[in-house]
Amino acid sequence: MWFKAMDFRKRRMGRDGEASGVNVEASGIDAEATNMDVKLWGELQRYIDLKEVLAKLPLQEFFQLRLVCKEWNRLASDRKFLEESFRNPIPKPYFVVNACSVGRRKLTCLLTYDGASRRWSSTRLPSFLGLHSGDLVSEGLLHSYHHFRENREQVFNIHTRVFHTLPEALGFSEATRPNRRVPASPLPLPFPFRALAVDTSVRPHTFQLILSESSKNPPQIYNSQTNSWTLLSSRQADLDDPDDTIREDDCEHSSVVYSRYDTHILSYAPEEDAWFQIETPPGSCDSNRRSMGTWRGRLFDVTAELRQLSITIWELVDHRKQEWKAFESMSKDLFSWVIYADRLILPLEMDLQIRASYCDEYVLVYSSPPEESLVARFVMCNLVTRKWEKIEVGRLVHLHRVHERRRPEQLKLMRTYPMPHLDKRFLMHGY
Repeated sequence: MWFKAMDFRKRRMGRDGEASGVNVEASGIDAEATNMDVKLWGELQRYIDLKEVLAKLPLQEFFQLRLVCKEWNRLASDRKFLEESFRNPIPKPYFVVNACSVGRRKLTCLLTYDGASRRWSSTRLPSFLGLHSGDLVSEGLLHSYHHFRENREQVFNIHTRVFHTLPEALGFSEATRPNRRVPASPLPLPFPFRALAVDTSVRPHTFQLILSESSKNPPQIYNSQTNSWTLLSSRQADLDDPDDTIREDDCEHSSVVYSRYDTHILSYAPEEDAWFQIETPPGSCDSNRRSMGTWRGRLFDVTAELRQLSITIWELVDHRKQEWKAFESMSKDLFSWVIYADRLILPLEMDLQIRASYCDEYVLVYSSPPEESLVARFVMCNLVTRKWEKIEVGRLVHLHRVHERRRPEQLKLMRTYPMPHLDKRFLMHGY
């Protein structure tokens, strides 16, 4: 019966999402994936415990098959069942692969490594994780800010598969309080400064979400253990906040959180209740080609400069002097391999997004043109050995659905450049 159950992809006859009374559209799962053999799944419970089946499903199938029946859909939201069934964290290294889209980030898939087979594999994440602004990723916890669900903050634990819907944040000013009657635009965020701090010493991991309108306003902290917000009383007014509210990256280490904007990095230490401002690393690099992360208390920033054919990992070596030092650079051969993939032309420079994902001492680098919906190549750097290596996933990684298609006339206007030889001729193409 198990093999018959796993044969659902070949025996799609009816739309079981409707038969089970589950709202397919509202669940965020693709409707096509829910076309199941109703008779087969209706009789399966006579032979095996369906609860045990659900607890053994991989991440992607777990969210697809929750629509099989009402009980599975209920169990998929049962926190006690999920935390008991998925007690062990995902083995490291693993990476959350994401793509940006004009002021907002779209979470996309999970890249994991199997030590036994020494192979990498990708798992598509639920689509509803990538439809909102303000996404944070830290230690396998994914945060999204929901504009269309009463402006709720939500955190998804990728290890236990538990969704945490947070109570409404405190301390909205009248200028930033969202209009609940009209869906908010992706920008600006009600709280431009936001960061996620995760305690990995306990299982399941606990977390704190830190929000603030600016360094001039008191921050507030959500504690997952108490399920409540705390509004701090102090205010720090000696820093210059960015003119825009587009937050590009966030990371955390030793209770210090960092939030990088286009022009500088804003840092907050909850224990000291103190704000700090750090300049970004040198070089000409757009915000969609920078990715910040921490390791062993050290702050890193991966930057990609297309004109120089370089991808560099910078380290902040002196906080007081705000001194950055080039930690390691990718070779030009690897640069060409990961940036161009199988394309003979490069999209418009401003459209090419080059991202990095951190997991302990490992940094994963990849590129994602926004008009394409997949990534084929990854390069990983080990911060201990300072060695780069190609990551073969085995199949293309689908990043996200392209919701906003370019019109034909827009595509004609896009500049493209031929793939260069790695010499001075590359600079003649306008980079």
